Amino acid sequence: MLEREAPTPLSPGVDLPPPPTNRRGGTAALLTAAAALLYGWGLTRGAPHFFYSAAVRSMGESWTNFVFGAVDPGGTITLDKIPGWLWPHVALVKVFGLHDWVLLLPEMLAATGTVPLLYAAVRRWAGDRAALLAAVGYLVTPITFRAAQLNLPDTLLVFCLVAAAWALIRAWRRPGWTALLGPAVLLGLAFQMKMLQALLVLPAFALAYLVGSAGPMAARLGRTAVFGTVTLAVSALWMVVVSLTPPGSRPAIDGSPTGSVWEMVLAHNGTEHDDRAAGTFGGAPGPIRLLNEQVGTQVSWLLPLALAALVVGVAGARRDHDRDRLAGWVLWGGWLLVAGSAFSQVYGMHPYYTAMLVPAIGAVLGGGLGTALAAWRAGRPLGWLLPAGVLGTAGWAVVLLLREPVGLDWLAVVVAVAGVAATALLLVARRGHGSRAAEPPDVTGARPGPTAERPDPTAARRAPAVAAGAALVAGVVAVLAGPAGWLLSTPVLEPGSPQIIDPVAGPAAFQRIRQEALNGGSAPRVNPALLDYLTRHDGDEATPRDGGEHYLFAAGESGTAAPYIRAGYTVLPLRGFALRSPRVPVARIERLVADGRLRYLLLIDRAGPMVDPATAGWLRSHCAVVPRTDYEPDARPGPWDPTLYDCRR
Repeated sequence: MLEREAPTPLSPGVDLPPPPTNRRGGTAALLTAAAALLYGWGLTRGAPHFFYSAAVRSMGESWTNFVFGAVDPGGTITLDKIPGWLWPHVALVKVFGLHDWVLLLPEMLAATGTVPLLYAAVRRWAGDRAALLAAVGYLVTPITFRAAQLNLPDTLLVFCLVAAAWALIRAWRRPGWTALLGPAVLLGLAFQMKMLQALLVLPAFALAYLVGSAGPMAARLGRTAVFGTVTLAVSALWMVVVSLTPPGSRPAIDGSPTGSVWEMVLAHNGTEHDDRAAGTFGGAPGPIRLLNEQVGTQVSWLLPLALAALVVGVAGARRDHDRDRLAGWVLWGGWLLVAGSAFSQVYGMHPYYTAMLVPAIGAVLGGGLGTALAAWRAGRPLGWLLPAGVLGTAGWAVVLLLREPVGLDWLAVVVAVAGVAATALLLVARRGHGSRAAEPPDVTGARPGPTAERPDPTAARRAPAVAAGAALVAGVVAVLAGPAGWLLSTPVLEPGSPQIIDPVAGPAAFQRIRQEALNGGSAPRVNPALLDYLTRHDGDEATPRDGGEHYLFAAGESGTAAPYIRAGYTVLPLRGFALRSPRVPVARIERLVADGRLRYLLLIDRAGPMVDPATAGWLRSHCAVVPRTDYEPDARPGPWDPTLYDCRR
């Protein structure tokens, strides 16, 4: 198979020449600028995640905290995840300071950078117009916009995966195994962003290389094995470093009662994540989860057309015996189908996880539409998937817009009219194209007289062209207006909003429906009354006898401590985010109190897994309860509110 560095044409039968090179660069630049404007605007409407913002502040306190991802400045316990995606945040905070916009800047940059990367990857595989469609599809999908408004790992994960896909397409066109090092390292870097989720694309990547690369099968298998080995080695690098570090020289590992980083990554964030107790933020698992009320409006707008494009594209590549094109379909289609199937089945899935699907949806959409258009114009049966896909996508958008009362009924009408019009105009354009193709040529050379009844050939050509242009405009509205309107209606993300825990895009009415479905609640925030009480009663007396660090208070778990840590206070978490995480032993608590480094403890003391029985027993016998009315007279305590203990009374 010959090596091909130039992008292939969009599809057989599309008779427009490729645009000049300078126009290609201009298109990518315009798309990148549009992404920067969109996600820059989104940055001003976002809010940092309380928990991960605390970790960023703590990780900046020391190299040990930075490497291991400590949640608290004292380095008591880590995050329950690999901290790789937060390393850029810490670096930027060191440069610009700990501000909300700085905490969101890496997501904005990653979301923006994904657009030219996706454009370049798809252009290398399927041409310029396919690349344009892929990038636009990425830009208008609502969940990519919302995910970039919080300091969550998904946006950086997507950036790394798209970079790896670009490098892989380049690698299968080059001889030898060294070209595979780039995509392998990038895929391993994606693992540092979000662990096992990154490896959902590994089967598609490996099979795509086998299909697209040249040489004997044995050699291709060997190179693929090298690719997989390097990927897994880079993925495991942080875990190996943690495992080789003595426990006394690093924070305790959240997510593992035994302190095993392997258990934290592979069990807590892997096999045990598929747990019914983990919640159903994304709705009940099942084959139609990506279409349900929780997830459908976030990612599924373009799915009908993308799936139609996938069928047409694979069939076209097989018919033309184009291994390079088929390898791309294996890459992007496999990414979409494998990851989509996984998200459809796991418990504890948040809708924003599906941001990982968006580049694959865009690539499949862009790569297949040209082939579908060619099949439609040529009169092949598969061509019927083009109008069916457009009409089905418009119909699905109408369902999404009307399924719940969110105030976008007018947009549903626009999409419905555009979908019907686009389908009808496609039929008109095809009929005109077919009649021109069937018209016998005039081989006599005779000139028709002034009274000839032969129709004007210019008019005959103009009508289908006008219909085709109108179909394009109507099709763009039918396919893109729904997701774009949903995205742009997304309100500002307020601090303390439950959207910080389970972010979704969409109108304010949709946000309220989601909050009610999750039984209200809010993200943890600093309690000003409690903070004022603690600083007034403890601030001036904080004189540790051993010269060690003084804690404002100890919290029952790291989630309660996080808002105060983010605000600049030193708080001791008694355990991590996960219930099955190491706990600070009673002996250490007793020693900290005796040394004057700790006075107050704030935790839920009800019986159950939230509290260590030994800690609760020690508190009751050595410390006094501070009545809630002492610091918040008008509060109405709930059964699960934490209790404040004073260990100097």
